[in-house]
Order: sequence, then structure tokens, then C-alpha cells
Amino acid sequence: MKVALTFDAEFQDHPPGRPENIERILSILGETPATFFIQGRWAQGHPAYAAAIKEAGHSIGSHGCYHIPAQLLGSRALHLDLTNAADAIYHTTGVYPRLYRPPWGRLTQTLNDILAERGYTRILWDVDSRDYKEDAETVVRNVVEGCTPSPLERTPLDSEQDVTKVVLFHSWPDATVQALPEILSHFASPDWELVAL
Repeated sequence: MKVALTFDAEFQDHPPGRPENIERILSILGETPATFFIQGRWAQGHPAYAAAIKEAGHSIGSHGCYHIPAQLLGSRALHLDLTNAADAIYHTTGVYPRLYRPPWGRLTQTLNDILAERGYTRILWDVDSRDYKEDAETVVRNVVEGCTPSPLERTPLDSEQDVTKVVLFHSWPDATVQALPEILSHFASPDWELVAL
């Protein structure tokens, strides 16, 4: 089974954590592929960290500019948020994002229409690590149990069908840094393939 480790690179909104944890995450990942959804405002505040994500070879998507739920924004404001985020991400990484993860995973029909019109692929998640509120041991358990195939997923599938579990992490929690080595060790078995989106 394939697993996509994804990280929302955004400003910390819960303790404990720190912005420089992104450096430790990148170091722990090494050559393991991952996808980072970068908040535009975060890229502006931490341009060296945004550039380091690109330099490490990871996939880059947008997490909006200001982390405002789509329900609170009209069409014009959604367009502006997407544009500002894309400009900040491009300025700091040289990548124009084509993937988009909405703040809190909240979508509206207006946002869906705008994403389709602008050529974005919307990415949510299957497994929430809950790294923003749990300790490292619980984060490991959340990820391992969440990615373990259900009986239906263990049934022989059509050869064209691929099952990929998308896991949500954040770039700042201490729990992410502490849990990641054990999570990578778990997925090192031949039964798993870690992929970028």
C-alpha cells in the first residue's frame, strides 16, 4: 500500500512547537518523498525554510495565504487568497503550486469551482496524525492504525486500482519531530511505499 506523508507548513497555533522544527523534519525525512502544503504568509515569514523544502526535492502545494476558512470568504477573496499564496510560494521556492489543501479541510462549492477553474488539484487527507494536540506516542499510533488496511482494502483489487493513504502532519509541532523516526521505520517494510503527491 502507498502512503503519502503530507505536512502543512503554517504558523503555529497550538503549543508545544517551534518554526525551526521544519529543519528537523527535513533532516529526518532525508530522501523520503513527502508533500508540503505551504501557507503563503508562512513562506513570506520563513523564506529560507520554504526554499529548503524545495531544495530537499519534496512536492509543494498551497495551503492558502492566511489560513481563513473558505466559508468566510466570497469568490473575489478566495481568488485573491489563492493568488497571494501562489505568488509567495513561487517567490520563495520557484514552484507555482498545482496542489491545494484548504485550511481545516473545509470546502465550499464556490472554492471547488475556483480550484477547478484555476487548474488546482484539491488534496485532503485520510489519516489525521493529530500532531497539533497529541504526544508523539499517540501520533505514531494514529498514523500506523490509520494506515493499516481495512479488510476491504486487503481484498485483491483490480490491478489498475491503487490505494494511497494521505497522512496529515504539521511543520511546527514537537510531537511531529519526535514521532517521525518511528513512523518512517514502520513504513520501511516492503509492504509499504512512501510517495509524494
